[in-house]
Amino acid sequence: MAEPLETPDRAVGRAVQRLRTQAGLSQAEMAERMRERGWKWLQPTSWSVEQGKRPLRFAEAVDLAPLLGAHLEDLLSDPLEGTLRETRVLALDAETEHGRAQVRVAELNAQADALEDVQRASRGEQVLFGPHPAALARSAFAGLPDGRLTAILGHLGADDRTIQEVLEIRAADQRGETMGDVFGTVLWGTLRDLVPTLQAAP
Repeated sequence: MAEPLETPDRAVGRAVQRLRTQAGLSQAEMAERMRERGWKWLQPTSWSVEQGKRPLRFAEAVDLAPLLGAHLEDLLSDPLEGTLRETRVLALDAETEHGRAQVRVAELNAQADALEDVQRASRGEQVLFGPHPAALARSAFAGLPDGRLTAILGHLGADDRTIQEVLEIRAADQRGETMGDVFGTVLWGTLRDLVPTLQAAP
């Protein structure tokens, strides 16, 4: 019966041979260094391990790996398999990041659409804002810095008292001190007062 083309011992042997060559050692030199570590290795031992004809013991691998400038897993695993596994993990990570990026793109586009509706209404166009105007107002303005929100509300005609009220309610909302969407409701009411052509969608 023919031997299988691949065995764990052969895979380890190929790894040992590859790492030994990279380290610039001969089989005899590798055996000599293993003898210095207390192992009864000769050049034929190195050859047998590399051919997969003699199993590499775990305790031997622990000493052999640093001798070859490698990590233990470099000896005990197929580098192609390890690289393939790492690549799959990286692909999954990238897919996750891509999914998050798609969600963020959708959020930003929704925010831009809502801001554009407010802009169109401020120019006199009849605009239906909704179907949930308080939530839409929140998504459009909640993440803006205080200075930007102040500038927009001032541009739409809000007085200082109104702007301060909106800012204070948003700050309380961010601290978790409000119940329900108080900020969105107050902001929608403010926008509706400032821009009459901005109307709730039925």
